[in-house]
This record gives sequence, C-alpha cells and structure tokens, in this order.
Amino acid sequence: MTNRIKSAFTDSPLRDLGDRASTSLLAMLGVSLLIVGALDLYGSDYVTTIAIGITTYAALGLGLNIVMGYAGLLDMGYAAFFAIGAYASAICGIHFQLNFFLSIPIAVVVTGIAGIIIGYPTLRLRPDYLAIVTIGFGELIRTVANNWDYVGASRGLYPLPIPSIGGYQFMTPIQQALLAFLLLGVAVVFCNRLGRSHIGRAWRAIRSDDIVPESLGLPTLRLKIGAYIAGGAMGALAGAIFAARSVAVDPTNFTLLLSVQIIMVVVLGGLGSTSGVLIAAVIFVGLPEWLREFQDYRLLLFSVAVIALVEFRPQGMIPERVATRIPKAGARAARDTEKVDVGRLTVKEPAAAAVDGAPLLEVRGVTKKFSGLTALEDVSMTLTAGRIVGIIGPNGAGKTTLVNAITGVHHATSGTVLLDGVDVTAMIAHRVARRGVSRSFQTARLIDQLTVLDNVLVADYARSNLGLRHALLSPRAIRRYDAAAAARALTVLERVGIDQLAEICPPELSYADRRRVEVARALMMSPRLLILDEPAAGMNPAEKKELVVLLRAIAAEGVAIALIEHDMPLVTSVAEDVVVLDQGRVIATGDPHEVLALPQVIEAYLGAPTALEGGTRHGAAQR
Repeated sequence: MTNRIKSAFTDSPLRDLGDRASTSLLAMLGVSLLIVGALDLYGSDYVTTIAIGITTYAALGLGLNIVMGYAGLLDMGYAAFFAIGAYASAICGIHFQLNFFLSIPIAVVVTGIAGIIIGYPTLRLRPDYLAIVTIGFGELIRTVANNWDYVGASRGLYPLPIPSIGGYQFMTPIQQALLAFLLLGVAVVFCNRLGRSHIGRAWRAIRSDDIVPESLGLPTLRLKIGAYIAGGAMGALAGAIFAARSVAVDPTNFTLLLSVQIIMVVVLGGLGSTSGVLIAAVIFVGLPEWLREFQDYRLLLFSVAVIALVEFRPQGMIPERVATRIPKAGARAARDTEKVDVGRLTVKEPAAAAVDGAPLLEVRGVTKKFSGLTALEDVSMTLTAGRIVGIIGPNGAGKTTLVNAITGVHHATSGTVLLDGVDVTAMIAHRVARRGVSRSFQTARLIDQLTVLDNVLVADYARSNLGLRHALLSPRAIRRYDAAAAARALTVLERVGIDQLAEICPPELSYADRRRVEVARALMMSPRLLILDEPAAGMNPAEKKELVVLLRAIAAEGVAIALIEHDMPLVTSVAEDVVVLDQGRVIATGDPHEVLALPQVIEAYLGAPTALEGGTRHGAAQR
C-alpha cells in the first residue's frame, strides 16, 4: 500500500483524532463542562438531578438501541440489565468495599453473563415470543431482588458509598452530574464504534432478514447474543450511573414501566440513531419537568407532543442513515494497490478447491417434504469447478427448494449433499456459506437502510476474524480492515457495472440494478460455488449480454455456477449442461439444446397438446 493510503487510513494521529467515536467523546466532554458550569451558576440541585436523570435514560436508551435499533430484537424487559448493573455496583461497594470505578467493569461482566444466559435459549424465538420472555425476565430479576436478603430484599441496599478517585469525592449533585456525563461519554464512544463497525453492519443485516445473513456466512444466533451482551453492558453502565447518585438501590426502581419508557426513548429518537436517542432522552425526561407549571395538563400536553412526533416523524426525530465510514475515494485508491496492510488481522478463506475433475457438488437422491407435501423427490445432480449448469423448470418445479437444500436453508428429508466430498446435508446455512457457497435469491433481498457499498460489505464478515473486542478496543485495526474490504467491494461492484451506485440505498435502484447488487454481494464472498436464482430478471437484452459475459468470466476462474433462469436463450448461451425439474423430480439432464427439444421437457413447460392441437406446441417450442 502506498504511503499516502497508509496515512489516510492507518497511521495518522489526526485521523485518530478525527475518528467519529473520538469526536463524540470530545463533544460529550465539552457539553458536560458547559452543563456543569450552567448548573453551578443556576445553583439548583433540582435542575442538577434532572440532568442526571437525562444522563441515565440516555445511557439506557443507547444500550437498548444496540439490542433493538441495531439488531432488531424487541426486549420488553430491558430494565433487568439496568437492575443487574445497579445491584452489582452496589454489592461491590457495600459488601466488598470496592472503589466505585472498580465496580463498573465487574457490573459490566456480570450483566454480560446475564445477557448470555437469557439470550442463548430465547433468541431463537419469534419476535412476539421474545417480547413475552423478556418481560418475564425483567419481572424475575425484580422479584428475586425483592425477596433476597443479601441485596436488602424490599428495603434495598443502602447507604451506597460515595464515588471517589485519588481522594477526590463526587459528593455534590454537580460533581455527580459531571461523573454521569463522563460515563455517558464512554457509552457514546462504544456505541459509535459498534454501530459503524463490521459488527454494526452485521446486526443491521439480521434486523432486516434472518435467511440472507445466514447465506452470507453470518452466525445470526451468535450475533444476536453479542447484541445482548453489548446492550447489557450499556445497561450496567447506566446502573452504575444510577448507583453513583442514589442513596439506595431497591426493586421499585426497575419496573416494567421503566422498560416501556426506554423503548419510547429509542423509538422517538430513531431506531439505530445514537444522536436521536440522546435528544429523545433530553425531551422525554426534561419536557415533563418543563411543563410542571401546567400541573393539571402536563401529561396531556406531553402525550399530544409524543403522538404528533410519531405522526409526522414515524422514523424518529433523527432517522438512521448508515454509510460505510471508509471514504469512497480512499477505498478506490486502496483498490489500485497490490496489497492492503491489515496488520496482524487474518482473513478466513473458503476451504481448498476440489481436485481437478472431481465433482465440487454432488446431490444424491435428495427428497424434501413439507408436512406431507413432497417438494423434491429423489433429485440427483453433480457440478464441477469451472462449469455452468442451468437448473430449469416451470414455476413450482422445486428449483428454489433444491437450492435451499444445498445451502442449508432447509435440510433434506432424505438423501445427501456433498461439497468437496464433505457431507453438508445437515449443516446450518452459515457454515455451508463459509465453505465457499454463495447465492442470490428469487426475489432481490437487500438491506434498504444500508448503501449499496455496505450491502456488499456485509458479505465480507465471514472472511474476517474480527469480533466485539476489536470493534470496541481496536478502532485503528477495524479501520485498516475496512479499507481493504471497501477496496474489494468497489472492485466487485465495478465488475458487475454498478460501482457508480455505491453510495445509493437500494430503494433508489431499478430492479435490474438490485439484482446486480445481489450478484456483487455473492461474489464478495470469493465463492467456489455460485448459485444464482433468476439473476437476469428485469434486465434488458443488452444487460443480459453483459451478464452472460460476466458469468463466463467467473466460470473461467474456476468457480462452479448453478444458474436458475426462465430465459431460455440466456440459458442456452451460457450453460454447458442443464437439469430440468418438474413437480420436484428430475425429468432430463444434458446439453441445453438437446434437452429443450425433448417431448417431456416441452410438455412440462407448455402442457400436453390436445388432439386438435396435434404437434403444434412441439414445433413451436423447438423454434
């Protein structure tokens, strides 16, 4: 990589200072000082207490924003994490006489463990069941605290020790407000780093769709648990803020109503929007207090304001607008270099290619039944590296079901699917994808909230060894890897002819361009087996010719391609073999021109001719 690119992406101290997370921290510190100074001049403990309340709700909102805004998980009992963090901090101070600042990492770890415990068995559930279970979890924590003498039962834990560092005590309300804002600054930095990292892109992918991320090699369950851990950690930080300014911690502080209020903060601010959550916390806590002089009407006025906001800003005050943090121009420059230095980070490549001449994919007698309905019956086919096989048949023939059985979306009722001789029949989808299988879908399935470039970058997740730890603690490493990934993504987009659309969101694209984005996303995984489901849908004749050239080039690189397509001229021009399905069974295989002339294939597409029609259909199909 050239020195100029290194300076732009990795080695410049000014670049670190300009990092959005660092800028957020500096902004939070500046705001903290201004607020503390204003409160000191005002001289009101009441106003200071309101400021601390805003900080607490903001920290809670940021945590729930990770769970609900980023990952799309409806948690109706988020107050449980708040309670665990507050009680853990209080226990460390009262029972173990630990310094307040030492109690924070302990509270974070304890709450993260709680996130794993509740997340692993429940995050497999449907969203409505997940909401019910999380309500139960929140009430369970509150009930345990209400009846456990070690934490004071209904009396709570008191008196809580005063936070101190180096002999300096945060005793007065203004000092506690400063501490609260400093901790909130830490929360903002971490949320920004997560939201703009590869983890944030992966979370947004699973928020929109569960099947597509799995097909891209994303372990959705593990990512959801990661969101719970990160969200729980933010809840623990909010609990520490609460414990720092409270005399006591008791169960009445952690009710279901609090969980609902936090959800309102996130929704009103804008799902996935950090700045929106911060502003919503100010309004949600501050507005009712500002309306206190209208005592008899303040709740009515507040409710009218909330309804008006939902009506006129349904996506929240500051809707989420996500784009890759790597500048496009810089990524283009990086793309032109021979190698992008990613430090000690490694890239996971698919398993080694198949031996020359050996089948890459073998489907042996696969049958798939859905509640008695047979979608596939004894289907067999083989595919070797560098060849293009067309999978054709009328609507409802079982083509997409076959692809789903190969890629692990659905598991075959019987039969075997071998990839490089390895049985992947019962393998889950993201593990199949990580073995070098990528695909598109019958209907274009993109993440509308992300740009085209970010949609393609999501597919790079499976190739990296980066996790939550890197996203939180190694921003420069993430930036280096993002530079390399963005360069590759732009190269792939250029290859399919839409690199000029990199910064556009999918709703602004034509249907044909959406299909191209899907193809680019599949290629981003560096596949050995590429499965395309009607990639030419919506394309004009010129665009279809370009697709044919692209498919031939990909196959020439040793990639096996399975092509599902209804455009027979396209299939015959690019496929070397075809497999014809009808009613879930293979009715013909072989050379495309010969197979399409077979009577059983013509009958499958056009139906059997009547006595009056004679052979008309047969002749028409041949033409």
